Amino acid sequence: MDDNIACRHGVARRSFCAWGLAGGTILAAGLGATAVRAATAGASAIVFTYHALPGIRPLAHAALARTLAARLRQWQAEGVIAGSRVLFNRHADADQWDAMALVEFPAGGASERWNALEREFPAGLDGHVLGLLGAVHTVPVELARRRSQAPTPARPVVLAIPYQALVPAGEYLAYADAYAIPQFDGWMKEGALSQYSLWSASYPASRPWTHLLLLDYRSEQALAERDAVVAKVRAELKNVPQWRAVSENKAKVREEKQLVVADDIAQLPAAEGGSRHD
Repeated sequence: MDDNIACRHGVARRSFCAWGLAGGTILAAGLGATAVRAATAGASAIVFTYHALPGIRPLAHAALARTLAARLRQWQAEGVIAGSRVLFNRHADADQWDAMALVEFPAGGASERWNALEREFPAGLDGHVLGLLGAVHTVPVELARRRSQAPTPARPVVLAIPYQALVPAGEYLAYADAYAIPQFDGWMKEGALSQYSLWSASYPASRPWTHLLLLDYRSEQALAERDAVVAKVRAELKNVPQWRAVSENKAKVREEKQLVVADDIAQLPAAEGGSRHD
């Protein structure tokens, strides 16, 4: 992935690009060979969010963990999709989704076969599971940034953080490269994160968010120590002139929306998917 495409096209502020082209490489080098930046910038995907009545949450959890996760794995084995995640919000919250599915497509995007499948399985779901939900929202997205580091934890704690960009997309990504990505890399270097990914809405007009950040924390303890790790990494980055300049002079480029603490239920064994209600 070329993290500096926005800089080359002249859409980013000078201070953003200075860090993206220079200082960002310093932290990346410290992560080791197991850290890989995705080479598929622009890979398309769909984010589905599912909403259930509070009393039906246990049934929805069981059904999604078992039927949706299995169906997505089957479609991946058949080559219809390239990958997927199924996340479940830890808390009942009327202002947030109960579950989220991220469905990634092979190079070239969604196929006619996927479009046909979605006519039979809207948002990847069969009629029974759809009957457990009150609403479904869909956002086509493009992969903007991603990094992972082995080993992958069996039970990551995922923070899903939506943002509304207040500047053009290229300028926002330049800001992310200059200010946010060095922090994520630092958190990973500290052992807090196993993975992060940043997704851009393909058609952002009137959407509740333009970008979605997924942070995979390695454990409950890693999440509990989040504030301490954030403070430590920021203190270290202040010694990097380019990052400090962006930190001290950055304009308001985004609004952070309400985050969700979620579990990756696609990784749960069948016995933990819930009771047999579906």
